[in-house]
Amino acid sequence: QLAVPYFRTMEAAYGLQPGMAQAQFSTSAFRSTTKKDHMQEPQESEALIAIVGDDPSARRGLQRLVRSVGWKAETFASAQEFLAHARIEPPSCVVLDLQLPGLSGLDLQKRMAEAGLETPIVFLTGHGNIPASVQAIKAGAIEFLTKPFDEQDLLRAMQEAIERDRRTREHKMALSERDSRASSRHFRNPPNGEHPGSRLEGRLCLCWMGIGV
Repeated sequence: QLAVPYFRTMEAAYGLQPGMAQAQFSTSAFRSTTKKDHMQEPQESEALIAIVGDDPSARRGLQRLVRSVGWKAETFASAQEFLAHARIEPPSCVVLDLQLPGLSGLDLQKRMAEAGLETPIVFLTGHGNIPASVQAIKAGAIEFLTKPFDEQDLLRAMQEAIERDRRTREHKMALSERDSRASSRHFRNPPNGEHPGSRLEGRLCLCWMGIGV
């Protein structure tokens, strides 16, 4: 009985015909199908999904879906709220609406690129069009889904985003470790063959012997 009002709210949020939501989302916060049994279970339990959308009921539904597969979720009502949120680590994926108050989803995607934030984006909107989807994908979005959507399509897109984010972080870490090793070798073996501390040691030795330097 408690589930019925929730499903009715989701009908309006995701553009479903009356009664469709209750039938399609019968056993989970979203639709549960046998496809999930064939889908690789997510392994990145520490993955963080940021959900950016102006519809509170849609944000809550997506948050439940994300948490149901073991990922963490945080929600934002606008692009500005997302940008202003202080964080130690960026999210693994951003599920982003296209039409938002203030900055649009495409505007946020551009701002993130300008700031060097490489978090993969999955667009999820009820106002999709071909030019917007082409622009989003060309700018690097993982997927551009329109409502109503299949939860398995969204989960697969988020998992792909998480995997891309993992590879990006590992690549950056490898580059950082390589640069660190190169700096260490340069210090131990300077190009002119002289250790950086040898000249100072020589000056200290001459001073101890009473010879002016």
